[in-house]
Amino acid sequence: MENHFYKSTSISLISGALLIIVTMVMHPSGGSIEHIINISKTITIAHSLAIFSLPIILFGFYGLTLKLLDKWKLSILAFIIISFGLVAAMFAALFNGLTLPLFLNQYSERLEENIEVLKPITNYSFAINIPLDYIFIIACCLAIMI
Repeated sequence: MENHFYKSTSISLISGALLIIVTMVMHPSGGSIEHIINISKTITIAHSLAIFSLPIILFGFYGLTLKLLDKWKLSILAFIIISFGLVAAMFAALFNGLTLPLFLNQYSERLEENIEVLKPITNYSFAINIPLDYIFIIACCLAIMI
């Protein structure tokens, strides 16, 4: 029975990694506010897929954590750290991938008259996203080192 659990968590970890690869292939990069509005469906799909893959990846890490348990139980610490990193990744995808396009689409008809208000909002959204990405990357590195 235990082998089935480890097999399902390893499949989960591999599947989650493949989903993230598909996400990054679909992931658009930057652009003006007009560009973000024009590709908002692609942005939403890519980030939704990323958010969907995070619990799958977490389940895979759970199995890896249990497999690596020893008397020091440091793998539990690594699991907690990667969990925090995945939550940060979820918030990053939520802010820039779901919230920002939804917010900007409200102004697609009146974009020119609202551009001066929307620029600081998009800059703020990207400014929030960068530290969340750093938290995710550092959490992954720390969890792997542990």
